[in-house]
Amino acid sequence: MGPSLFSSWRFAPSRGHNGISARPQIKRALVLTMVPKTIFRLVSLRQNPHAPLTGAPWKGRLVRILSFIVVPAFFVGFLAFSLTRTSPDRSLANKPAPEFQLPLLGGGSLSSRELKGRPVVFNFWASWCVPCRVEARTLEAAWRKYKNTGVMVVGVNVQDSIDDSEEFVDQFGLTYPSVRDTDLKLWAEMGVRGLPETFFVDPGYRFVSTGGTAQTGSQGGTKILGAIPPEILEAEIQSLLKAEPVEERSSGQR
Repeated sequence: MGPSLFSSWRFAPSRGHNGISARPQIKRALVLTMVPKTIFRLVSLRQNPHAPLTGAPWKGRLVRILSFIVVPAFFVGFLAFSLTRTSPDRSLANKPAPEFQLPLLGGGSLSSRELKGRPVVFNFWASWCVPCRVEARTLEAAWRKYKNTGVMVVGVNVQDSIDDSEEFVDQFGLTYPSVRDTDLKLWAEMGVRGLPETFFVDPGYRFVSTGGTAQTGSQGGTKILGAIPPEILEAEIQSLLKAEPVEERSSGQR
């Protein structure tokens, strides 16, 4: 059975392809799995206060009393954990994007040297990721619309088999290049937290802050989490095209 919609957005599961390790994601997924189960059990206890309990009567009363305290505490803690994991991260803004040279799906390779001097949209995806399927045609439409202006859309395929990723590309008719980050090095250097995630890099090959809109799945900072809405992608690309040329920016800072 494939990963759930929830796990496919935030936590990339370990697929075991190419020896990829996903231990941090597994640990977080286990935490998030245990919390709802614990809450469910405590809620069941609250809904059945007369259910027989083994042990001394005072223990039963203590458990019932604590359930009224622990359930809200678990909920608040779980909410706080989620908010800290999705808090705006502006640490990459205006910093150079990482250098790389990775194999392309379909053959060949792509390096960061080939992208410098052009606005770039990086999108991390996998074939098993449900939101990635939602946004695939949006990214393809943007690529076809803006490729003649110099904008590059680069997919970064992770934790996937070659067959599944190529089938995904064929299914959605994707023509923009996608590289395979098999060792998750680019994933780590960009600080990716889950799938899908989209980053914007200016012609100077530096991360650009997003607009931080209130749209579902978007986040202020240098990335957009979740399936990117067409209007948000359009606005971010337009901002990249309006960015100062690299020469003018550097001369103005002297």
